[in-house]
Amino acid sequence: MTKQEKGFRTYLPVTFLIGFGFFTVGMMDPLYDSYVQIFLSKYIPYKSIVGAIMSLDNLLALFLIPLVSVWSDRTRTSIGRRMPWIIFLLPLSALTFGAIPYAAEYSLAALIILLVFLNLFKQSVRGPIVALMPDTIPGQYRSQANGVINTMGNIAAIVGTLFLARLMDVDIVLPFLGATRDRLAFPAAGLFVLIAVVFLMIFVREKDSRIQDETQEKSTEPFFHSMALVFSAKDKSGFLILISLFLWFVGYQGVVPFLTEFSINSFNLTTGQGPLAMGMVAVASVLSAIPMGYAASKWG
Repeated sequence: MTKQEKGFRTYLPVTFLIGFGFFTVGMMDPLYDSYVQIFLSKYIPYKSIVGAIMSLDNLLALFLIPLVSVWSDRTRTSIGRRMPWIIFLLPLSALTFGAIPYAAEYSLAALIILLVFLNLFKQSVRGPIVALMPDTIPGQYRSQANGVINTMGNIAAIVGTLFLARLMDVDIVLPFLGATRDRLAFPAAGLFVLIAVVFLMIFVREKDSRIQDETQEKSTEPFFHSMALVFSAKDKSGFLILISLFLWFVGYQGVVPFLTEFSINSFNLTTGQGPLAMGMVAVASVLSAIPMGYAASKWG
């Protein structure tokens, strides 16, 4: 075992705790992609319009993630720069996410309004969650930490698609929630998010951001300036990576929202079984994330 691997072990507990935040978001995303377009299709017969509405989260992410990330960089509190945003926005994400199937049964307007607020909260909190890891893990261990955290996110996708989604088939009546069929997975995922917030509040300690770190402040570059450097650099590796990621997500996000409905209609699956195909994508990701993190640390 190398010295670096031994050193990273001391940061594994906090890495797993931060990864728990990714875990809960990783449960929400596949459920959102699997079922929201089905809810919308009950009101809207045109797949092109449904697809456009489903792209709302990515559109908001394009603007909110860099914007809120910059705001969190400048946040000065006794509990750090990222935690105030996480403590405020993740619970709101959980509550609005849990209410999706209820809004879908009420009206199209209620569903769309709720989706707008959900995505405002959920996309805004992504930047602070992502930044929490490099803020707490030393640079030489971040490749391994990134592999662990991505693995937890992918495990969450498996839990969401292969197990939590099965709650959509449960047909009982619960206090406060009412009838659970085609509903229960959403409030259950929201509950996991709330639990994650509690764990992060208790166990993850950021530095007091009111104490200025001059080195860190000077090293922070504005988002658009950083992008300009990538596009103008003689070494086009960064530019090509961005293009590759862009093309990957264009293809992936174009298919994912309709995969569950296709599976249900084509293979006579129940609502809870529909996301099985998406679960296989998560399984492949889990098998590769940690090995690739260590490979990047060793050879990257």
